[in-house]
Parts: sequence; C-alpha cells; structure tokens
Amino acid sequence: MKSLDTLIILFVVSQTTFGQWVLQPKVTTADLIQVRFIDRNTGWAFGRFWESNGTHLVPAHKASLLRTTDAGGSWTELILENGSLHGLSIVNKSIGWAVGTTPGGAGLIVKTTDGGLSWFLRDSSATRSEFWSVQFLDELHGWIGGWNDSASSITRTTDGGLTWHAQYDTSRDFYELSFVDAMNGWVVGSSGKIYKTSDAGSSWQAVYEPSAFSSPLRRIQFADRLHGCAVGGIAATETKVWTSDGGVSWNAVVTSPPTAGSSLHGVWFTDANTGWCVGGANAGLTIQKTTDGGKTWVKQALPSSMTLYDIAYFEDVVFVSPTEGWIVGDKGTILKTTNGGESTTGIADRRTDAAMPGYQLHQNYPNPFNPSTAISYQLSAVSSVRLKIFDVLGRELGMIVNEVQKPGLYTARWDALGLPSGIYYYQLEAVPQGDASERVVNVKKMLLLR
Repeated sequence: MKSLDTLIILFVVSQTTFGQWVLQPKVTTADLIQVRFIDRNTGWAFGRFWESNGTHLVPAHKASLLRTTDAGGSWTELILENGSLHGLSIVNKSIGWAVGTTPGGAGLIVKTTDGGLSWFLRDSSATRSEFWSVQFLDELHGWIGGWNDSASSITRTTDGGLTWHAQYDTSRDFYELSFVDAMNGWVVGSSGKIYKTSDAGSSWQAVYEPSAFSSPLRRIQFADRLHGCAVGGIAATETKVWTSDGGVSWNAVVTSPPTAGSSLHGVWFTDANTGWCVGGANAGLTIQKTTDGGKTWVKQALPSSMTLYDIAYFEDVVFVSPTEGWIVGDKGTILKTTNGGESTTGIADRRTDAAMPGYQLHQNYPNPFNPSTAISYQLSAVSSVRLKIFDVLGRELGMIVNEVQKPGLYTARWDALGLPSGIYYYQLEAVPQGDASERVVNVKKMLLLR
C-alpha cells in the first residue's frame, strides 16, 4: 500500500522567538511594590507616590491601592492619604491587610472587609514601629514586622487584630516575614541573615549567617514546609539562597562573576521546584525562573515594549497557577503571563493538498470554548486511534482517545478545566490495522477563551 506520510501535519518552528510576559495598560503612576491574588480573578496591588522637595524626590506619604476582579482585565484605584505602604496580605475575597508608615514615622495598619473597595485605619498598641511586612494565615492569626528607633519588631495577633503582642530584638534587622503555619516562620533583613521561629514568634534563632558581608535579603517565600527561597542584593550583586530541609540549612546560589546580576526584590514559587524572581537597577531589569528549587536560574525575555518604559525595578511577582502570573514595578508597570513566561516560537501548520478519503479531523465545536469542547473525526477503516492535546510549546497535556475503533464518525470531549486562556492543539493519529506503514496524522488548533 501507498504510504500516507504526505498527510502528516508538522509543527514548523519559525526563527522568531518572543517572550510571553505581556505589558499591561497603565492604571496608576505610582511605583507598584507588591501584588497578591486570592484566585485567578481577584487580586490587589499597592504602590507609593513621590514628590519633589526642591532638590530630589521624596515619598509623598500617599499610597495607591489597586483591585481587580476580572483577572486584570480592569483595575480600580483607591488613593490612601497620609501614609506609605510596604506590605500586603490577602485573607480571602473580603478581608485584607496592608501595613506601612505614617508621615511622622509611626507604624500604619489598614484593613479592608469589602474586598478592597474601602480601607480603614486599624488602631492598636502595635503602631509604634514602621511596618514593612504583614502575613495573616486566616481571619484571626497574623504577624506584622518592622522596626522602631532601637530594634526590629514582630507583633502577633490571634484575634483578628483586636490586640497585638509585640516582641523586640535589637540583634535582628527586618524586611519580610513568612509563616508556613501557626508555629513556624522566618524573617529576612538588611544583614542578609535569616531567622526562624518554631513557637509562633515567641523566640527566634539565626539559621543562616553569611560568612562575610552580605547584601540584604528582601523577600522570602516557602512553597511548603520544607522548600523555601530568599532573594535580595544591592547595586549589581544578586543574592539568592534556598533550602530543602525546612530552613535547617541554606545554600547560596553563586553567580559568575560574583558581581553579576541585579538587585532582586520579588520571589514566588508555585511548587517545591518551580519559582520566579524579579529585580533590576544596575544590571538592568530581570525576570528569572528556576525548575530545581532555586539551585539554578534562567533569565526570561522581557516584553519588547519595555524599551518604552524608563524604570529601574520590577518589585514583586506572584503566580495564581503554574502558568499564569503577574509582575509589578516602578511607574505603574504591570506584566502578565499565561504560559509561565516561557519564550515561545511561532508555530504554523504545513501539509500537502493530498487527502485520504474517509480520514478526516473536524474543527472542534464550540471554538472558542470554555471550558469544554467537542472534537469529531472520521475513520474509513478499522484503526488504532490516538487523540492528543498539546499546548503552544508542543507539550502533551493529555490523551483523550487511545483505542482501536471501527470505521465511522466519532466525537470526543475535552475539558480544559484549570488551564489558562490561549491556543491549544489537538492531534489525531490513526494507523489502519493490517499495515502499520500507513499512518494518518492530522492537527488542528483551538482557542480556550475564559
């Protein structure tokens, strides 16, 4: 029998690669510092404004609070007067906390109970320090960290902020805290040291101390109780350290040359292995990804339109799934990815005009679809059939048919639950029984639109 190789549709890789971080429309002129999402649709970000004192820019003691409920399709901005913000924690779709500094240098705590539509001052005995980080595990249990004139401080509440218990330690500097449960947490600061508590913050012990002078560690995040990463840096020196034993031991990532890199300001992990960090300044804006728990990192491509933006830093990064994430930075910069930030190549179909009567792959219906679609195909002979789904990078997402089928018209359904919007491919491979040399492969594209 004549071979049917001419019917095979190939993925053709073009010569043009492009990054999959997409620059979003500006919604504020504030320098955006932190971003958090409670689910793929609902997220908040905040930033700070600057003003001139005649010779240079100084903080304006005014904050921008942004809110989206449609996955970043639109944002609303609320201006908070008489305060700068440094930390944000979202409890659920209604409740969130932000902390910062008043114009007089005291600690500032604000809370929302309506999903970020409004924020109100939350007075407490803990407001005698400048606050830089906040984390709530639920509506009742939370921590705030910062410093006053003489010491760093961490304050704890177990009643939703009605009362706070403050602890001070003059040996500890502070930028951010991270708790994985009600007892175990870590803090990082300007010395590059890492401290841990296993008693909800009643006591702290140094678990990582650089052997020599180290640049600051600004962010720390744990993917689970064992795997964590902290990042920082100053000038053109990156600092990254990781742990896989619950913070008992930490390992520094060595860059070559040692001064290479950018100061890192944000880190986020979606699982024990996969994470991103962002930063900027002297060595330029940077987005980096790891797939081995922080041991090695690969830079990701910036949007080409970033050349139009004169900014120094990406400040924070967050992911709502392994593929969908956000970055915020100076001058209202917001980036989004729906494929993990991977650089992709142009993909095109190529096939001859030849046709094999009776073997047909039809266009899925509906198309675009959300979240499921029907895929129909026609067989002219008894065949071993495989129907597979691929993403735009050619990675197989699943096989929805894998069996011997008789001649006829068939329909299979595919559910894209949990996957982001975008283009996907489905491939029909049919091998007629009796002659394995005859093989029909056909591919079509479909669009998931949420």
